Amino acid sequence: MQQSCRAAWREQLQECSSAQPAVLLQLSLLLLHLDLGGALLFPVPLKLLPTLVDLLQPKLPDGAHATLTRFATLAQAALGAELPADQQAAAESLTPMVEEVRQLGLAKA
Repeated sequence: MQQSCRAAWREQLQECSSAQPAVLLQLSLLLLHLDLGGALLFPVPLKLLPTLVDLLQPKLPDGAHATLTRFATLAQAALGAELPADQQAAAESLTPMVEEVRQLGLAKA
């Protein structure tokens, strides 16, 4: 089951649009937890993604953990913003990190 989940998540992550930062982060975190800890997790609400990032801290280099933490914070801000201008600003700040987060999720398999 782990192998089939891993393959499906990797495929989804490779195809995931940068317009879906929460999905991209969630897939990366699910793969990292599976590959680094052997934990088969299921998708969780956006508000729990920072907790999943924190659980990986001992297993990730500091730079990778910092990138995932910042991405999770900005993704929450983008989705939680009430004004379209605030949503746009948060989404634009995510764009430069999309490929790095995607590669973190794909690199450990």
